Amino acid sequence: MDEYKLIGKDEVKRMLGTSSDQTAYKVIRQLNRELKAQGIKTVQGKVDRGYFIKRYFSTKDQKGGE
Repeated sequence: MDEYKLIGKDEVKRMLGTSSDQTAYKVIRQLNRELKAQGIKTVQGKVDRGYFIKRYFSTKDQKGGE
């Protein structure tokens, strides 16, 4: 359970290197739509840190060689 953490716009902005709140919220909304499509409950304005990192920072090899 330690690896599960919800992050908000400030951490998304910091990790993406952007200063735009609008961009951070756009990313959060998109990732939450993907999670909802998988049947996972989400919290508005927050996103799972692990999923965010997987989607934005994983290489193809880490995703199983896609």
